[in-house]
Amino acid sequence: MNKSNILIVEDDAIHAFIAEAQLKEYYNTHWVDNGHEALKAIEKQKYEVILMDINLNDPAMDGIKTMRTIRFNRKHRHTKIIALTAASDAREWFIKQGFDGHYMKPITVQGLLEEINKEYTRTSLIY
Repeated sequence: MNKSNILIVEDDAIHAFIAEAQLKEYYNTHWVDNGHEALKAIEKQKYEVILMDINLNDPAMDGIKTMRTIRFNRKHRHTKIIALTAASDAREWFIKQGFDGHYMKPITVQGLLEEINKEYTRTSLIY
């Protein structure tokens, strides 16, 4: 059985480790710690889902800008991107920005799997 690929974009190694540990039974996971590395990763590998931390400690390329850059690339426009946040439960706001879903940390396997498997109805304002 082939597992789907998930890219975890998370600048906090502990959060990334937890996400990978919880998802590796179900998915092939790959972790990068910033938006620039995420853009490189998606050119090398097809990912069905991207889990995108919002605060990536890079004001020039936070999670929102990284998501928008991915969305403007026709090749990756329809990749499912889920916002990961620790400080905001503004789900509808994130979806209006272009994310397909929103998951609030701390990460639990059941909650994350439910969010990943939701059918998305993006109502993006960016295109």
